[in-house]
Amino acid sequence: MERGVVTAALAAVAAALAFVATRGLVAAVAALVVAVGVFLLAVLGRERVGTLAIAGAFATAPMYRGLLPDLPATPTDLLLVVGVVLLLPELFTRQVRLPAAFLVALGVLLALGLRGAAANPSPFESILILTLWLMCIGMLPIVIALWGPGPGVVQFLLWSYLAGHMASIAYALLEGPLIINRYDGLTHHPNAFGIAGTVCIAIFLYLWPKYRNNWARAALLLVVLASGASVLMSGSRAATVVVVALALLVPAVERSAVLAMLLAAAAGLGVAFLPFVVEASGEGSSISRLLGDATAQASDSVRQDALDEGQRLFSEAPFLGHGLTIALGEIHNLYLEVVIAVGILGGVAYLVLLYVLARPLLSSHPERRLAYLAWVFVIIGPAVPGLTDRTMLLPMGLAILPAIALATRGDTDSGARAPGPPATAGTAR
Repeated sequence: MERGVVTAALAAVAAALAFVATRGLVAAVAALVVAVGVFLLAVLGRERVGTLAIAGAFATAPMYRGLLPDLPATPTDLLLVVGVVLLLPELFTRQVRLPAAFLVALGVLLALGLRGAAANPSPFESILILTLWLMCIGMLPIVIALWGPGPGVVQFLLWSYLAGHMASIAYALLEGPLIINRYDGLTHHPNAFGIAGTVCIAIFLYLWPKYRNNWARAALLLVVLASGASVLMSGSRAATVVVVALALLVPAVERSAVLAMLLAAAAGLGVAFLPFVVEASGEGSSISRLLGDATAQASDSVRQDALDEGQRLFSEAPFLGHGLTIALGEIHNLYLEVVIAVGILGGVAYLVLLYVLARPLLSSHPERRLAYLAWVFVIIGPAVPGLTDRTMLLPMGLAILPAIALATRGDTDSGARAPGPPATAGTAR
Protein backbone atom coordinates (compact mmCIF):
# COMPACT_ATOMS: atom_id res chain seq x y z
CA MET A 1 0.00 0.00 0.00
CA GLU A 2 2.76 2.44 1.02
CA ARG A 3 4.79 1.63 -2.05
CA GLY A 4 1.75 2.24 -4.23
CA VAL A 5 1.14 5.66 -2.67
CA VAL A 6 4.78 6.65 -3.17
CA THR A 7 4.71 5.47 -6.78
CA ALA A 8 1.51 7.42 -7.45
CA ALA A 9 3.00 10.55 -5.86
CA LEU A 10 6.15 10.29 -7.96
CA ALA A 11 4.07 9.81 -11.10
CA ALA A 12 2.05 12.91 -10.25
CA VAL A 13 5.24 14.93 -9.65
CA ALA A 14 6.70 13.71 -12.96
CA ALA A 15 3.54 14.70 -14.82
CA ALA A 16 3.52 18.14 -13.20
CA LEU A 17 7.18 18.71 -14.06
CA ALA A 18 6.61 17.62 -17.66
CA PHE A 19 3.78 20.16 -17.95
CA VAL A 20 5.86 22.95 -16.39
CA ALA A 21 8.78 22.18 -18.72
CA THR A 22 6.61 23.09 -21.73
CA ARG A 23 6.06 26.65 -20.48
CA GLY A 24 9.40 28.07 -21.61
CA LEU A 25 13.16 27.81 -21.12
CA VAL A 26 13.24 29.17 -17.55
CA ALA A 27 10.36 26.89 -16.55
CA ALA A 28 12.12 23.92 -18.17
CA VAL A 29 15.33 24.62 -16.24
CA ALA A 30 13.35 24.98 -13.01
CA ALA A 31 11.55 21.70 -13.69
CA LEU A 32 14.88 19.98 -14.34
CA VAL A 33 16.30 21.28 -11.07
CA VAL A 34 13.27 20.05 -9.14
CA ALA A 35 13.47 16.65 -10.88
CA VAL A 36 17.13 16.30 -9.96
CA GLY A 37 16.28 17.30 -6.38
CA VAL A 38 13.55 14.67 -6.11
CA PHE A 39 15.91 12.04 -7.52
CA LEU A 40 18.63 12.96 -5.04
CA LEU A 41 16.15 12.86 -2.16
CA ALA A 42 15.13 9.35 -3.18
CA VAL A 43 18.73 8.15 -3.52
CA LEU A 44 20.63 10.04 -0.80
CA GLY A 45 17.99 10.92 1.76
CA ARG A 46 16.84 14.20 3.26
CA GLU A 47 19.79 15.05 5.50
CA ARG A 48 22.46 14.45 2.87
CA VAL A 49 20.58 16.47 0.27
CA GLY A 50 20.15 19.27 2.80
CA THR A 51 23.90 19.27 3.39
CA LEU A 52 24.52 19.29 -0.37
CA ALA A 53 22.15 22.26 -0.77
CA ILE A 54 24.04 24.26 1.85
CA ALA A 55 27.32 23.25 0.19
CA GLY A 56 25.84 24.61 -3.04
CA ALA A 57 25.11 27.87 -1.22
CA PHE A 58 28.76 28.02 -0.14
CA ALA A 59 29.90 27.28 -3.71
CA THR A 60 27.80 30.14 -5.13
CA ALA A 61 28.51 32.61 -2.29
CA PRO A 62 31.74 34.01 -3.88
CA MET A 63 29.66 35.37 -6.77
CA TYR A 64 26.12 35.32 -5.34
CA ARG A 65 25.01 38.60 -6.97
CA GLY A 66 26.69 37.90 -10.29
CA LEU A 67 24.83 34.64 -10.95
CA LEU A 68 21.32 34.96 -12.42
CA PRO A 69 21.01 38.69 -11.54
CA ASP A 70 17.45 38.85 -12.90
CA LEU A 71 16.07 36.55 -10.22
CA PRO A 72 14.35 38.23 -7.23
CA ALA A 73 16.52 36.11 -4.89
CA THR A 74 20.11 35.01 -5.38
CA PRO A 75 20.97 31.33 -6.05
CA THR A 76 22.83 31.33 -2.72
CA ASP A 77 19.68 32.34 -0.85
CA LEU A 78 17.52 29.77 -2.64
CA LEU A 79 19.97 26.95 -1.90
CA LEU A 80 20.18 28.03 1.74
CA VAL A 81 16.39 27.95 2.08
CA VAL A 82 16.24 24.47 0.54
CA GLY A 83 19.03 23.23 2.79
CA VAL A 84 17.51 24.69 5.98
CA VAL A 85 14.05 23.32 5.18
CA LEU A 86 15.47 19.84 4.62
CA LEU A 87 17.46 20.01 7.86
CA LEU A 88 14.58 21.32 10.00
CA PRO A 89 14.22 18.06 11.97
CA GLU A 90 17.85 18.35 13.07
CA LEU A 91 17.47 22.03 13.90
CA PHE A 92 14.43 21.41 16.12
CA THR A 93 15.80 18.40 17.98
CA ARG A 94 19.28 19.65 18.93
CA GLN A 95 19.99 21.76 21.96
CA VAL A 96 22.66 24.44 22.08
CA ARG A 97 23.52 27.29 24.40
CA LEU A 98 24.44 30.35 22.37
CA PRO A 99 26.72 33.04 23.83
CA ALA A 100 24.56 35.40 25.88
CA ALA A 101 26.36 38.46 24.50
CA PHE A 102 25.50 37.36 20.95
CA LEU A 103 21.78 37.02 21.74
CA VAL A 104 21.60 40.30 23.68
CA ALA A 105 23.38 42.19 20.86
CA LEU A 106 21.04 40.66 18.29
CA GLY A 107 18.01 41.66 20.38
CA VAL A 108 19.26 45.25 20.64
CA LEU A 109 19.77 45.44 16.88
CA LEU A 110 16.26 44.07 16.29
CA ALA A 111 14.65 46.58 18.65
CA LEU A 112 16.56 49.58 17.29
CA GLY A 113 16.03 48.42 13.71
CA LEU A 114 12.26 48.24 14.23
CA ARG A 115 12.26 51.64 15.87
CA GLY A 116 14.20 53.08 12.93
CA ALA A 117 11.81 51.44 10.46
CA ALA A 118 8.82 53.01 12.21
CA ALA A 119 10.41 56.47 11.87
CA ASN A 120 11.56 55.90 8.29
CA PRO A 121 9.61 57.43 5.35
CA SER A 122 9.62 53.94 3.76
CA PRO A 123 8.93 51.63 6.73
CA PHE A 124 8.13 48.53 4.64
CA GLU A 125 11.41 48.78 2.73
CA SER A 126 13.28 49.36 5.98
CA ILE A 127 11.74 46.28 7.63
CA LEU A 128 12.59 44.12 4.62
CA ILE A 129 16.23 45.22 4.69
CA LEU A 130 16.33 44.81 8.48
CA THR A 131 15.03 41.25 8.14
CA LEU A 132 17.67 40.36 5.56
CA TRP A 133 20.40 42.02 7.64
CA LEU A 134 19.53 40.17 10.84
CA MET A 135 19.17 36.90 8.96
CA CYS A 136 22.68 37.29 7.54
CA ILE A 137 24.44 38.47 10.68
CA GLY A 138 22.35 36.70 13.32
CA MET A 139 20.03 33.93 12.15
CA LEU A 140 22.59 32.31 9.88
CA PRO A 141 25.06 31.64 12.73
CA ILE A 142 22.16 30.43 14.90
CA VAL A 143 21.05 27.97 12.20
CA ILE A 144 24.62 26.70 11.89
CA ALA A 145 24.82 26.35 15.68
CA LEU A 146 21.58 24.36 15.84
CA TRP A 147 22.70 22.19 12.92
CA GLY A 148 26.07 21.57 14.58
CA PRO A 149 28.06 20.32 11.54
CA GLY A 150 31.08 18.22 12.45
CA PRO A 151 34.64 18.95 11.26
CA GLY A 152 34.20 16.84 8.12
CA VAL A 153 31.08 18.73 7.04
CA VAL A 154 32.70 22.08 7.85
CA GLN A 155 35.65 21.20 5.64
CA PHE A 156 33.29 20.07 2.86
CA LEU A 157 31.46 23.41 2.99
CA LEU A 158 34.71 25.37 2.84
CA TRP A 159 36.08 23.30 -0.03
CA SER A 160 32.80 24.04 -1.85
CA TYR A 161 33.45 27.76 -1.38
CA LEU A 162 36.99 27.38 -2.73
CA ALA A 163 35.67 25.47 -5.75
CA GLY A 164 33.18 28.25 -6.47
CA HIS A 165 35.85 30.94 -6.43
CA MET A 166 38.18 28.85 -8.60
CA ALA A 167 35.38 28.66 -11.18
CA SER A 168 35.03 32.45 -10.94
CA ILE A 169 38.79 32.87 -11.51
CA ALA A 170 38.66 30.58 -14.54
CA TYR A 171 35.80 32.65 -15.98
CA ALA A 172 37.74 35.86 -15.31
CA LEU A 173 40.71 34.57 -17.30
CA LEU A 174 38.45 33.55 -20.19
CA GLU A 175 36.48 36.81 -20.12
CA GLY A 176 39.49 39.09 -19.81
CA PRO A 177 39.76 42.39 -17.92
CA LEU A 178 37.25 45.19 -17.80
CA ILE A 179 37.93 48.52 -19.44
CA ILE A 180 40.16 49.68 -16.58
CA ASN A 181 42.17 46.44 -16.49
CA ARG A 182 40.30 45.02 -13.50
CA TYR A 183 38.73 41.55 -13.43
CA ASP A 184 35.38 40.60 -11.91
CA GLY A 185 34.99 36.91 -12.75
CA LEU A 186 31.45 35.68 -12.13
CA THR A 187 30.80 38.39 -9.54
CA HIS A 188 28.91 41.66 -10.01
CA HIS A 189 31.93 43.91 -9.31
CA PRO A 190 35.75 43.65 -9.21
CA ASN A 191 35.74 44.49 -5.49
CA ALA A 192 33.49 41.49 -4.83
CA PHE A 193 35.92 39.34 -6.81
CA GLY A 194 38.79 40.53 -4.61
CA ILE A 195 36.81 40.03 -1.41
CA ALA A 196 36.05 36.44 -2.38
CA GLY A 197 39.80 35.95 -2.84
CA THR A 198 40.51 37.16 0.69
CA VAL A 199 37.87 34.81 2.12
CA CYS A 200 39.56 31.94 0.28
CA ILE A 201 42.90 32.89 1.86
CA ALA A 202 41.23 32.82 5.30
CA ILE A 203 39.78 29.40 4.46
CA PHE A 204 43.28 28.23 3.48
CA LEU A 205 44.57 29.28 6.89
CA TYR A 206 41.91 27.09 8.50
CA LEU A 207 42.28 24.06 6.21
CA TRP A 208 46.09 23.89 5.97
CA PRO A 209 46.69 22.43 9.46
CA LYS A 210 43.92 19.85 8.87
CA TYR A 211 45.86 17.95 6.22
CA ARG A 212 49.13 16.04 6.17
CA ASN A 213 48.52 14.49 2.77
CA ASN A 214 50.87 15.94 0.13
CA TRP A 215 48.19 15.99 -2.58
CA ALA A 216 45.72 17.88 -0.39
CA ARG A 217 48.36 20.39 0.62
CA ALA A 218 49.45 20.83 -3.01
CA ALA A 219 45.83 21.55 -3.95
CA LEU A 220 45.55 24.07 -1.13
CA LEU A 221 48.75 25.82 -2.23
CA LEU A 222 47.41 26.14 -5.78
CA VAL A 223 44.14 27.51 -4.40
CA VAL A 224 45.82 30.13 -2.19
CA LEU A 225 48.12 31.25 -5.01
CA ALA A 226 45.14 31.60 -7.36
CA SER A 227 43.19 33.45 -4.67
CA GLY A 228 46.07 35.85 -4.09
CA ALA A 229 46.25 36.45 -7.83
CA SER A 230 42.51 37.16 -7.92
CA VAL A 231 42.94 39.85 -5.26
CA LEU A 232 45.64 41.47 -7.40
CA MET A 233 43.56 41.12 -10.59
CA SER A 234 40.48 42.62 -8.95
CA GLY A 235 42.18 45.91 -8.19
CA SER A 236 40.53 45.94 -4.77
CA ARG A 237 42.69 47.92 -2.36
CA ALA A 238 40.60 46.89 0.65
CA ALA A 239 41.02 43.20 -0.18
CA THR A 240 44.79 43.68 -0.47
CA VAL A 241 44.95 45.34 2.94
CA VAL A 242 43.00 42.44 4.44
CA VAL A 243 45.47 39.93 3.00
CA VAL A 244 48.33 41.83 4.63
CA ALA A 245 46.43 42.00 7.93
CA LEU A 246 45.78 38.24 7.85
CA ALA A 247 49.48 37.64 7.27
CA LEU A 248 50.29 39.77 10.32
CA LEU A 249 47.80 37.80 12.42
CA VAL A 250 49.24 34.39 11.58
CA PRO A 251 52.31 34.45 13.89
CA ALA A 252 50.14 35.54 16.84
CA VAL A 253 47.52 32.89 16.15
CA GLU A 254 50.07 30.12 15.62
CA ARG A 255 52.27 31.41 18.45
CA SER A 256 55.35 30.99 16.28
CA ALA A 257 58.50 33.13 16.40
CA VAL A 258 59.74 31.40 13.24
CA LEU A 259 56.66 32.51 11.33
CA ALA A 260 57.14 36.05 12.61
CA MET A 261 60.73 36.08 11.33
CA LEU A 262 59.69 34.67 7.96
CA LEU A 263 56.94 37.27 7.72
CA ALA A 264 59.42 40.07 8.45
CA ALA A 265 61.77 38.71 5.77
CA ALA A 266 58.91 38.46 3.26
CA ALA A 267 57.89 42.04 4.05
CA GLY A 268 61.43 43.24 3.43
CA LEU A 269 61.59 41.44 0.10
CA GLY A 270 58.16 42.80 -0.81
CA VAL A 271 59.28 46.38 -0.26
CA ALA A 272 62.46 45.79 -2.25
CA PHE A 273 60.63 44.30 -5.23
CA LEU A 274 57.56 46.55 -5.06
CA PRO A 275 58.51 48.65 -8.12
CA PHE A 276 58.85 45.50 -10.21
CA VAL A 277 55.51 44.16 -8.95
CA VAL A 278 53.75 47.42 -9.81
CA GLU A 279 55.23 47.45 -13.30
CA ALA A 280 54.37 43.81 -13.93
CA SER A 281 50.81 44.06 -12.63
CA GLY A 282 49.98 47.20 -14.60
CA GLU A 283 47.42 49.94 -14.06
CA GLY A 284 44.21 48.78 -12.41
CA SER A 285 45.84 46.13 -10.22
CA SER A 286 45.32 46.37 -6.47
CA ILE A 287 48.97 47.28 -5.85
CA SER A 288 48.92 50.02 -8.47
CA ARG A 289 45.67 51.41 -7.09
CA LEU A 290 47.02 51.37 -3.53
CA LEU A 291 49.84 53.59 -4.76
CA GLY A 292 47.28 56.02 -6.21
CA ASP A 293 46.91 55.45 -9.96
CA ALA A 294 44.27 57.33 -11.97
CA THR A 295 41.53 54.73 -11.42
CA ALA A 296 42.01 54.97 -7.64
CA GLN A 297 41.81 58.77 -7.60
CA ALA A 298 38.46 58.76 -9.40
CA SER A 299 37.11 56.14 -6.99
CA ASP A 300 38.35 58.07 -3.96
CA SER A 301 36.45 61.17 -5.05
CA VAL A 302 33.15 59.29 -5.34
CA ARG A 303 33.69 57.50 -2.03
CA GLN A 304 34.52 60.74 -0.21
CA ASP A 305 31.29 62.35 -1.39
CA ALA A 306 29.32 59.33 -0.13
CA LEU A 307 31.15 59.37 3.21
CA ASP A 308 30.44 63.09 3.65
CA GLU A 309 26.75 62.45 3.07
CA GLY A 310 26.85 59.51 5.48
CA GLN A 311 28.43 61.63 8.20
CA ARG A 312 25.74 64.25 7.67
CA LEU A 313 22.99 61.64 8.07
CA PHE A 314 24.61 60.28 11.23
CA SER A 315 24.83 63.76 12.77
CA GLU A 316 21.05 64.19 12.29
CA ALA A 317 20.16 61.14 14.43
CA PRO A 318 23.30 59.89 16.20
CA PHE A 319 21.59 57.99 19.03
CA LEU A 320 18.64 56.18 17.44
CA GLY A 321 19.42 56.25 13.73
CA HIS A 322 17.30 56.57 10.60
CA GLY A 323 16.50 52.90 9.93
CA LEU A 324 17.87 50.76 7.12
CA THR A 325 17.48 51.82 3.49
CA ILE A 326 18.83 50.70 0.13
CA ALA A 327 20.68 54.03 -0.15
CA LEU A 328 23.02 52.95 2.69
CA GLY A 329 24.75 50.68 0.18
CA GLU A 330 26.27 53.74 -1.47
CA ILE A 331 28.32 54.46 1.66
CA HIS A 332 31.49 52.39 1.49
CA ASN A 333 31.88 52.01 5.23
CA LEU A 334 30.11 49.16 7.00
CA TYR A 335 30.35 50.69 10.46
CA LEU A 336 29.08 54.08 9.33
CA GLU A 337 26.14 52.32 7.67
CA VAL A 338 25.30 50.63 10.96
CA VAL A 339 25.33 53.79 13.10
CA ILE A 340 23.31 55.69 10.49
CA ALA A 341 20.71 52.91 10.59
CA VAL A 342 20.55 52.08 14.32
CA GLY A 343 22.55 54.80 16.07
CA ILE A 344 25.49 54.62 18.46
CA LEU A 345 23.88 52.05 20.76
CA GLY A 346 23.20 49.82 17.78
CA GLY A 347 26.79 50.30 16.64
CA VAL A 348 28.04 49.07 20.03
CA ALA A 349 25.72 46.05 19.85
CA TYR A 350 27.00 45.28 16.36
CA LEU A 351 30.60 45.40 17.57
CA VAL A 352 29.73 43.05 20.44
CA LEU A 353 28.20 40.59 17.99
CA LEU A 354 31.29 40.69 15.79
CA TYR A 355 33.53 40.33 18.85
CA VAL A 356 31.80 37.07 19.80
CA LEU A 357 32.57 35.64 16.35
CA ALA A 358 36.12 37.02 16.09
CA ARG A 359 37.31 36.29 19.65
CA PRO A 360 38.03 32.54 19.20
CA LEU A 361 40.94 33.24 16.85
CA LEU A 362 43.19 34.21 19.76
CA SER A 363 42.02 31.34 21.98
CA SER A 364 43.39 27.81 22.25
CA HIS A 365 40.30 26.09 20.83
CA PRO A 366 41.22 23.56 18.09
CA GLU A 367 38.71 25.13 15.69
CA ARG A 368 39.78 28.70 16.45
CA ARG A 369 40.99 29.26 12.88
CA LEU A 370 37.39 29.41 11.69
CA ALA A 371 37.42 32.89 13.22
CA TYR A 372 39.82 34.06 10.48
CA LEU A 373 36.60 34.38 8.46
CA ALA A 374 35.19 36.83 11.00
CA TRP A 375 38.41 38.85 11.02
CA VAL A 376 38.19 39.29 7.23
CA PHE A 377 34.78 40.90 7.73
CA VAL A 378 35.90 43.04 10.68
CA ILE A 379 39.02 44.36 8.95
CA ILE A 380 37.46 45.12 5.58
CA GLY A 381 34.40 46.80 7.14
CA PRO A 382 35.62 50.42 6.93
CA ALA A 383 36.02 50.12 3.15
CA VAL A 384 32.93 48.21 1.95
CA PRO A 385 29.12 48.39 2.11
CA GLY A 386 28.78 44.84 3.48
CA LEU A 387 25.66 44.74 5.67
CA THR A 388 24.22 41.74 3.83
CA ASP A 389 27.22 40.53 1.81
CA ARG A 390 26.78 36.74 1.61
CA THR A 391 30.28 36.38 0.12
CA MET A 392 31.67 37.08 3.61
CA LEU A 393 28.75 36.50 5.97
CA LEU A 394 27.88 32.95 4.90
CA PRO A 395 31.31 31.42 5.66
CA MET A 396 31.70 33.73 8.67
CA GLY A 397 28.68 32.06 10.25
CA LEU A 398 30.83 28.99 10.90
CA ALA A 399 32.80 30.99 13.48
CA ILE A 400 29.85 30.53 15.87
CA LEU A 401 31.00 26.94 16.45
CA PRO A 402 34.20 27.71 18.39
CA ALA A 403 32.44 30.74 19.92
CA ILE A 404 29.84 28.43 21.49
CA ALA A 405 32.56 26.18 22.87
CA LEU A 406 34.35 29.14 24.47
CA ALA A 407 31.11 30.48 25.95
CA THR A 408 30.07 27.14 27.47
CA ARG A 409 33.35 25.49 28.43
CA GLY A 410 35.89 28.30 28.60
CA ASP A 411 39.19 28.69 26.78
CA THR A 412 41.08 25.58 27.83
CA ASP A 413 42.92 23.08 25.71
CA SER A 414 41.63 20.16 27.75
CA GLY A 415 38.02 21.22 27.51
CA ALA A 416 38.01 22.30 23.86
CA ARG A 417 36.38 20.00 21.38
CA ALA A 418 35.58 19.92 17.69
CA PRO A 419 32.55 21.83 16.40
CA GLY A 420 29.22 20.34 17.20
CA PRO A 421 26.27 20.92 19.50
CA PRO A 422 27.46 21.18 23.10
CA ALA A 423 25.84 18.73 25.49
CA THR A 424 24.34 21.43 27.71
CA ALA A 425 20.90 22.23 28.91
CA GLY A 426 19.03 25.18 27.51
CA THR A 427 17.77 25.81 24.03
CA ALA A 428 18.16 28.92 21.85
CA ARG A 429 15.74 29.22 19.01
